[in-house]
Amino acid sequence: MPVKDGGVAFPWGYPGVGGGSGMFLRDYFAGQALEGFISNGLYGLNLERAAAESYRAADAMLVERDKPEEA
Repeated sequence: MPVKDGGVAFPWGYPGVGGGSGMFLRDYFAGQALEGFISNGLYGLNLERAAAESYRAADAMLVERDKPEEA
């Protein structure tokens, strides 16, 4: 299954005229998860595992985000 990027987050200005599209939402989610993992010492100094788990968490957030709301 292809990885969804969630679209862009934090675009600025006008991309066609000197602005930028920002970062992908998946990367933003992964960065937030990584910050939490590192600050809580969940993976010690194993940064490769922390990074991999951060993207797993980001992917899970994107899947959850795409689910229909329950009444």
